[in-house]
Formats: sequence, structure tokens, C-alpha cells
Amino acid sequence: MTQVRLKRTKSRQKRKRPKTYTFFIDTNPLFYIISYIVYLAYDDEAYRFPNTTPRTVLMLGVREGLNYQPIPWKEEMIDVPVFRVPVPTSDGMRTSPDEALLYGKLYDRLIDPRRSKRVTDEQKEGIRQDAEIKELIDRRDQLYKKIRNDFDFLYRVEGKPIYDRYEETKHAIDRLLKARKRELKKQIQVDFDAIVPIQDIRA
Repeated sequence: MTQVRLKRTKSRQKRKRPKTYTFFIDTNPLFYIISYIVYLAYDDEAYRFPNTTPRTVLMLGVREGLNYQPIPWKEEMIDVPVFRVPVPTSDGMRTSPDEALLYGKLYDRLIDPRRSKRVTDEQKEGIRQDAEIKELIDRRDQLYKKIRNDFDFLYRVEGKPIYDRYEETKHAIDRLLKARKRELKKQIQVDFDAIVPIQDIRA
């Protein structure tokens, strides 16, 4: 786990209580936000001391008696956003010197169009083969069959215990289907993030 403490506000005033952000260390540097901040600051020549490199920053230890390690920036860079928008120039796309990349635009850029956004019909059918879901579907079908055999129509048993059990089973199926779909979409995203960026780098 890594923590970044910001000592100044957007108006460059010192904070009475420095704001601290916590980031969890990822073994893949592609998904470790601190590495991006360190390298972007280096590219901007934002570090106060000229010999400061990403390697020296990432290898710094915390001073004895402190729970943090200060990394001073140049005064003129303190109010410059770390993440900035790309702008068209005569030499192609370049990074804006001062316009921040807003959260909305950043989020849009993180959505890779190659990533599957929906569960396919085949995957949905696979979810319905889940043992717990199949058991609930069988129970629902048995209750429905009994209601039709004994009462002909569903509306005739509204308010009766068998109708309540039938409705509860239907809702349980819907909840479980949605839960399994969420789990599958999350796993698809995890697999995509773990594999595709590495393939892109090797390509």
C-alpha cells in the first residue's frame, strides 16, 4: 500500500491538514497509478532537484522518525495538473501545458472499445445451467404446474401460501441470475485487464 500526501490546495495555499490518498500496490506497473504520477512529473521536469529520476523516487525510503518521504517540486509546477488533456498542434497531438484532464474524459478513455460490455446469449444460457439456479427453476415449474392443475389460473391463488412460495421462488431466480451475471462481467473485465494490455505491448 502506498500513500500520497498533497500539501497544497488548487490555489497553491498550504493545507492545514494535508490530503492523503491511498493506493494499493499492483505487481503490474500498468495498473499502479503511482508509477504514472512519478513518470509524468519526471517528463514535466517538475522535481525541484535536477537529478531526481523515477528510479530514485520509487527507491526512496521513509526517513527515520517520519511516516512519509517529502518529494519537493518546483514552485512553478505546483499548480500544474499532473493529468492534462491532449491538444492538436501543427506537430500533431501534444499534451496541454495547463488544462486538466477531467474525470469524465479520463473515464471515457479508460473504456477500451474492444472490451465486451454485454453478456452474450451463450453466456446467459451458461449461467442458467448453474446448479442452484436450475434447482430454483425446477421448484418454480413444479409450483406452477400444481397451481394450474388444482386451480387452472394463477389469479385464483393470489394471497394463498402456494402463490407466495411461487412468487418468492421467481424473485429468488431473478436475484441469482443478476448476481451471476455481475460476477461474470467482473471476471470478463479482470481477464481482459490482465491479458490484453500485455498482448498490446508485445505486438
